[in-house]
Amino acid sequence: MKYLILVLLIFIIYFKTLFSAFSDEWQAPTSKEIYSNSRHYSLIIEPGTYQTNHQQQPGPCKAKLYKIINENKKEVWSRFLINNVAPVQTFITDSGEFVVTMDEWHHIGKLPLVIYGKDGRLIRVHNFESLGINQHLWHQIEVSASSRHWNKDALIFFKPEENILIIRLHWGKILMIDLISGNILDQLTIILNQYDEIKIRAFVNKKIRMLAFDLLNSKDPYERRKGAIICGTECITESIPRLRKLLLDKENYLLKKGDNGPSFTFYFVRKEAKEALELMGEKVENIVIEEPILNSSK
Repeated sequence: MKYLILVLLIFIIYFKTLFSAFSDEWQAPTSKEIYSNSRHYSLIIEPGTYQTNHQQQPGPCKAKLYKIINENKKEVWSRFLINNVAPVQTFITDSGEFVVTMDEWHHIGKLPLVIYGKDGRLIRVHNFESLGINQHLWHQIEVSASSRHWNKDALIFFKPEENILIIRLHWGKILMIDLISGNILDQLTIILNQYDEIKIRAFVNKKIRMLAFDLLNSKDPYERRKGAIICGTECITESIPRLRKLLLDKENYLLKKGDNGPSFTFYFVRKEAKEALELMGEKVENIVIEEPILNSSK
């Protein structure tokens, strides 16, 4: 009997720990306004309340695109998006011709990429399979109770002509999406459509480096962390001096190991800077990543 009780206690502790590790919290979505980089266009999104509907059918989430002229707004189009509640991220080209949304509120990985074109026309609804993120890559993706965080720490930007969206995922995979057709651009597609692959790759590499350095110098510690991850996976050796400075970054959060375990001060920027340097063959010693908090159990 005692043995059975012990086994049950172990299972309860295990599943409680497992749930805590992968649980997440979402606040109720609110109306928000998103701007293009030039701030010549803005999109106001009014979230809906959850209800069952089929993909590619309008949901209860409404969006209005505006053109901004001398601080005055002129409506370009209005439509219900296919989201049940609201997108998690939204991007607008400076021309206002394309709007790209990512994911469903409280369900990252559902409706991962949706493209709208002129007059709000639905161009393409992507899922993981059509994006080329198959099950063999799922081990790269952080999973929580509600979501598959496929685009966590991703870089997302448009090509200057605004006809191609580029997504660099945190492990280095690069997606290029033709916004006119909505198709993924693989090497064969680039050749058939007479895109200049060398110029595209050169632009992407240069842009990644530029954005990575911007992130490293950000005032936001989570952006510095993201910049370190990118510099490490891309082996951007020019970033080594800056990464070494981040080994002394003071930003941290409390990390508790188990319900009754000790608490630590966890320096998350330092961790990623250290790992980035090590990926580039740099020797890193005596860096404090976790610092125990004395009497943390009291």
